[in-house]
Amino acid sequence: MVPIRENRSDIVGVIRSLSPATDLKDFIIAVVLIEQVSAVEGFANLLDKAVGTELPIHIPRTLASTHRLTPGIRITCMVRKADTHRVFVFPDHFSSSSA
Repeated sequence: MVPIRENRSDIVGVIRSLSPATDLKDFIIAVVLIEQVSAVEGFANLLDKAVGTELPIHIPRTLASTHRLTPGIRITCMVRKADTHRVFVFPDHFSSSSA
C-alpha cells in the first residue's frame, strides 16, 4: 500500500447512503455528496476537487449513532484521506443537521 502524505480537509455535504464498513467493524461508510471543501492550515488538501462528487467516508459507529445519521442529513467535518480508497472523519470535528 502506498502511503499518503499527512492531509486534512474540512468538508460539508449531504449523506446519500449508509452501509457497514466491511473492512472495519467499528465503522460505517457514509456516501456523501460533497458541497464544500476547505483546506486546513498546515496540511495538504487532497480533496480539493471533490466538490460535486459522492465520496465514501468512514465514520465510527458510535458517532453515527450519537448523531442519528440517516440519508439526507448534512454533515460538516474534518476528514483525512488514509489511502487511495479510504477517507476517515475526525470525531472531534464533526457536526450534523437536517439538509
